[in-house]
Amino acid sequence: MDLAVLVASELKMEALKHDSVEEMFRAVAPLAHKHWMVLDKDTQFRGAVGAVVLALDEQGKQEEKTAVMKEMGMLNSLAAAISGVPVDMERAFLQDGEFKPIGLMSIWRETDPETQRRQNE
Repeated sequence: MDLAVLVASELKMEALKHDSVEEMFRAVAPLAHKHWMVLDKDTQFRGAVGAVVLALDEQGKQEEKTAVMKEMGMLNSLAAAISGVPVDMERAFLQDGEFKPIGLMSIWRETDPETQRRQNE
């Protein structure tokens, strides 16, 4: 089993307590950062996003779920390009001129205890 799925399934109930995607992600991100079994930051992030996607699916919020999936697709394309995989950047980023990213990675960094500790030093 992918550990991100484990994190997502454990955090889904917390995500369901909130209405917006941003509220959901802000609620589950700190919990994912502190997950007792999953220490890899990428897996924690994917688990937190997965929890939000599962919650949105359960709530029938397909438009919001699609927005999260688009943003994750963009982040995956960027990660692939950085690691040297050829990516059609125009297709990955300019396919929908009206798409406004949620800012999942920004929220993830804001809720990271390590980042917060460094800012307080």
